[in-house]
Amino acid sequence: MPWPLIIQYADSITKPLGLFKTLANVEYQKDIFDNPLMCAGGNAVVFKVKIGNQLKALKCYTKPKANIHAINLYLKNNPDDLIISNELLKEELFVYFGSNGHYFDVQISDWCEGRFFDFEIKRCVFNHHIDLLERYSEEFNLFAVQILEREWAHGDIKPENIYVNPAGGFKLIDTDAMYIPTLSESDEIGTPNYRHPNRSAKDFGPHIDDYPLLLIAVSLRAIALDVTLFDKYTTKDNIILNPHEILAGNSACYNELVELFAERGEWRYMQMLRALRSEAVAIDGILDMFKGLTTTPSISPDEEINLETFCDKGKWGYCSKDRIVIPAVFDSAVEFRDGTAYIDLCGHRHKINTKGEIINTL
Repeated sequence: MPWPLIIQYADSITKPLGLFKTLANVEYQKDIFDNPLMCAGGNAVVFKVKIGNQLKALKCYTKPKANIHAINLYLKNNPDDLIISNELLKEELFVYFGSNGHYFDVQISDWCEGRFFDFEIKRCVFNHHIDLLERYSEEFNLFAVQILEREWAHGDIKPENIYVNPAGGFKLIDTDAMYIPTLSESDEIGTPNYRHPNRSAKDFGPHIDDYPLLLIAVSLRAIALDVTLFDKYTTKDNIILNPHEILAGNSACYNELVELFAERGEWRYMQMLRALRSEAVAIDGILDMFKGLTTTPSISPDEEINLETFCDKGKWGYCSKDRIVIPAVFDSAVEFRDGTAYIDLCGHRHKINTKGEIINTL
């Protein structure tokens, strides 16, 4: 049995009484030309419908999706406030193929009337809402920590799949590519302009969100610092950075961000930027990177007086007897004296305190 085309789903939904098995009083919403309001992707089409008095998103698949039943069951048993919930209705919508037909699965979720993150980023850039870009950057870092602490991974993180909650914070949509502990394989490998360039089906697991989270976080911070970067480097498929160019070492945007972060002393984002050059899909220490941006550094008096420099892979940082206090991200670093030290980032010298905070730039 072939899978329906979008026009076939539209035909079924616009029938006077619809062709649903269990859903009643489904009213499709129309555009100004009386066509069904819908949004099509590579594997599915989503229609805006009203069921009773509630607006819903009705998702219909144009290609088979092997994992959606397992994912739907997992989310039903483990609801998560980071994800907009949906319900899978098996063999719900009848679609004609000539004089015959077949029932197909659909997903129902609440219709999101707010804005999605791709639109919000562009709106902020166009209106030069730098304060809002800075807020979104901070909120996204917190969002990333929450995602990385979950046992699941979304699998296709990109601004178009992030709903901006009017009450604050973000929520994820489109769970078709999710990793959950009960699944070992998937035919989904994410969106090319956000996934790691080396990602393949064999990488399916808890770390598939690492790269896109880093890519978005670094991009947001960069345009909050210099909004002109958006018009200079954006395409319709990304914010400002292209993963393939980054890994190939020929990204002009990447090189400009190195200078931007080095000049500003943004060493935590420099650490993230360097991690984007990783050949591995799983990014070592990614949760600690985001936690470093979202929590206030703490250091005991004993650690303060015993901080020492250490070197790792040609970069310098600071450690106490028991732990790394400031990771090895500096090109050079001197010992602390009276609670301050000098460090170098790509030729830019900064003075820091024992928490790694920039005091001034030389």
